[in-house]
Amino acid sequence: MIEITPRFDQPLDLPRGKGDQGASEFNLALEESDTRGPDGQREGTVRLQSQFVYADANGTSSTTGTTTGTTGTLAQGQVTAPKSEKRPDLEKIANDPVVSAEIDKAWTASNPNGPGAKKEKGFWISKDDKTGALSVTPFPDNGTNDSLTPGSPPSEKGKTVVGFFHTHPNTDGEGYKQEPSKADEDFAKSVGVPGLIRSHDGMYYYGPKSP
Repeated sequence: MIEITPRFDQPLDLPRGKGDQGASEFNLALEESDTRGPDGQREGTVRLQSQFVYADANGTSSTTGTTTGTTGTLAQGQVTAPKSEKRPDLEKIANDPVVSAEIDKAWTASNPNGPGAKKEKGFWISKDDKTGALSVTPFPDNGTNDSLTPGSPPSEKGKTVVGFFHTHPNTDGEGYKQEPSKADEDFAKSVGVPGLIRSHDGMYYYGPKSP
């Protein structure tokens, strides 16, 4: 059993070698095998995306986006991945007009189709306690192609954090799985809110029920 240890006293940009040694602190990194079988498919360990690291962002997060309530009709802009859990509650959040637009922005900023470096992006999702309107608070801009440091959940009067989102910009062909990694799932459990992921095969939903 892995013991979860917060890392608020660690720098955000740990060297990869040092970070790989901290598996108990959500720095899970697996080596990719370049060996391929007769069918040309990669054999051996496949890399997991999203190595979550606990750290305090030491800055004020800004909240963007507002909505005037729910209409009961989903935009269906975010397609659920075939292998994802079926979570109508999280699908509704992902297809909220404000959240869906921010998901699209984060996905584009991750540079999923190249050329150039890819970079995980993400944000916290909060709900107004009175109106139910959803808004987002961006994660610190410290992601790499397969890791991200979310920082602490925002604490804003009159709002409740109902989930968090991040991207998985790497492809199967690059040796990465699209679904949530163990680090993703452990992080969701530790903060007590569900997670949403945008990957090349759609949206993945996981973790506890949204507050």
